Amino acid sequence: MEEDPDSDNLTWAHVPLDRFARCRFNLANNRQTRMLASLEPLGCYADLTNWTAAVPATAPSLSSSQQALLDSAKVNLATRLVVFVLSEYMSYSQYLLQRAFGIVFRQTFFDPRASPLLTHADLARQSLETNGIGIADWRRLIAEHNALDLRLWEFARELFAARLAAALCIDSRLPRSLRRLLTSNLLTSKRQTLIFDTNFRRRVDNVLFKIFLRQQGEHNSLGVRQNQQEYWQAKLARDLWLAGMADGDIP
Repeated sequence: MEEDPDSDNLTWAHVPLDRFARCRFNLANNRQTRMLASLEPLGCYADLTNWTAAVPATAPSLSSSQQALLDSAKVNLATRLVVFVLSEYMSYSQYLLQRAFGIVFRQTFFDPRASPLLTHADLARQSLETNGIGIADWRRLIAEHNALDLRLWEFARELFAARLAAALCIDSRLPRSLRRLLTSNLLTSKRQTLIFDTNFRRRVDNVLFKIFLRQQGEHNSLGVRQNQQEYWQAKLARDLWLAGMADGDIP
């Protein structure tokens, strides 16, 4: 078995980014692709060092094992997940989640009236820039060692836009003018461009925010259970009884 040269480090604390990224056994590299792929048909972790290998921008071709891992993740994302979210599009994500599962969240994921929340990546980038540290080389290093994740993200973004456009086109709660913009763009690529257009997103965000607030009001008017713990305990007991895993009368 190949030895991990970094195995003597109990933690990654204070390890330079370049060493962290270049570690061949680094499970952080292309983690999302690996988590979504079906690993057993691919030999589990036999090709880990290949999956974590860098893919330089000057030679962007993937190895056969890298391509197989990426293809598996794409298939699972498209066929096995009813819905998924993209953190950079929280309004769209909440809309798809509520639509897929028939639920109403007590709080909206976003507020179009407020300033956008900064992610950890945004804060890290600002810190580097404030301290006069150039990030171009770091970003290139990270991109090369996470090429599969970046390609998976591009695929996920296209799939996300297609599903969202299909849902919005038939949602009568949206103004006809917005739906007409979507239906008039028959090409998938044009719909995707429109979905992620800043002005279009701002208009849809305002509509969705009002829809979510109205749904929350309707949900609360039905009477929110005061003791959620008792409710979920009773529901669990009933589910166990229905599954034949509990004795006695139906709870």
